Amino acid sequence: MEKCKQCFEKCMTVTDAYMKESTWKDLALIKLCVLSVGVLIGLCIPKKHKTVYSIIGALVIGVTLTPIMMKFVPMLIDEFEDFE
Repeated sequence: MEKCKQCFEKCMTVTDAYMKESTWKDLALIKLCVLSVGVLIGLCIPKKHKTVYSIIGALVIGVTLTPIMMKFVPMLIDEFEDFE
């Protein structure tokens, strides 16, 4: 179990380093890949369960997007404060 923890920590260290070197374009590509996986998974869900999973998906988007925007919007406002 300790080996798994060390492996996970190394993966997170590399991920942090990758993110620091990434541009918005890299992140956009990652998001498109994740979106594509979500679409493919969504196509596999039986019709009778799609409503439930749609609600779960909407909740996940809301819960994850809110903190991101709470960090991003103030930065954006600061950047455009002196914009004329």
